[in-house]
Amino acid sequence: MNEQLHRIMFHSGLGPAIHLFGLSMIIAGCGTTQPFAPAIPLPTGKGEFRVSIGYSTGRFNPLSLQWGAWGFVGGKDALGMTWAGGIFPSAVSYVHYSSDRANLQLHCNDLLGVTFNPAWEFDIGLSQGSWNRFNAAKLGIGFYDTPLLDRLRGMHVKNHAFVPILGYQFRSGEFAAETEVIYGLSTYFVHYYAEQYLTRDADTSEFSGHPFLPRTIQHERVKSIREIPSGHYAPGWYVQLLSNEGIVIASRDPHPDCYECDARQSGLSAYPASPDHRIYWLWQTENERGWYSEMAYPAPMELNMKRILAAFDAGGDLVLREDEDVLKRKLDNVHSGWDDIFFSVARVSQIQNK
Repeated sequence: MNEQLHRIMFHSGLGPAIHLFGLSMIIAGCGTTQPFAPAIPLPTGKGEFRVSIGYSTGRFNPLSLQWGAWGFVGGKDALGMTWAGGIFPSAVSYVHYSSDRANLQLHCNDLLGVTFNPAWEFDIGLSQGSWNRFNAAKLGIGFYDTPLLDRLRGMHVKNHAFVPILGYQFRSGEFAAETEVIYGLSTYFVHYYAEQYLTRDADTSEFSGHPFLPRTIQHERVKSIREIPSGHYAPGWYVQLLSNEGIVIASRDPHPDCYECDARQSGLSAYPASPDHRIYWLWQTENERGWYSEMAYPAPMELNMKRILAAFDAGGDLVLREDEDVLKRKLDNVHSGWDDIFFSVARVSQIQNK
């Protein structure tokens, strides 16, 4: 979810519900998750339930918790749901078993926009063994598209991508271990956060604001630069201009209950351009009326403040804009394939007929 939606819902009286939903997303992990399908079919009317803990080699959100339920219908088909971030399912899946050893899988992933899965995934699965003891593999293709919840809110992703998927699943009794590679996941999401893939064509809400734009401020226009005291978005700086307007450069956003702001900052911070680069929120104030005003909507930027302040102290202008090669340098830190692996361990139990 984005910050504008959060503020609209908070100010309309839905704040407690949003806080509860945000807390549930934090508990659930909101990371990379995988809807692993049962490798062997069960008779019609039976099903399975699983709880798993996952770890991703990517830097966005390595740890995650998910749970899923599957029901078998028609002898050769199964329907399933996966939860990862809230009370609503994050994925809905369908599997058709041509035999006990082969199946076709269709997953509608990332319904809520809280995981890093492709929105659509189609797999071919192969397995050997029985329902509670098997080895299974899948080969598929994923398509990154707009998550369903964002689409319902009138948003869309500006760029799409097809990615190959390879998975392996081992099962012994109630224990299952799984691994999966979504080749290109980390590269896609570095672009996603840095280039603001998720957007809307027009935003007419009263909270749309005017975003703080990158700018260069002439040295003589700066009255002072002082560090922000502890407890006020620190570490950071407050730039006082001769016009009595000010600019805040903060290491966190000005909304303490904005979970989606934290998610965006975390995504931008996952692959920094250099050890000295950090994500800062910048906004403008007027007439020293406190740290925050609606004069300019807060905007995140990846800045090397050590270098920027050194250049200013040497008599140069104050350059509050990202380096032109910041995206390229972030992508140079991505190791495609190695940063796209997901591991999980799960406890799986069968749902018996009454």
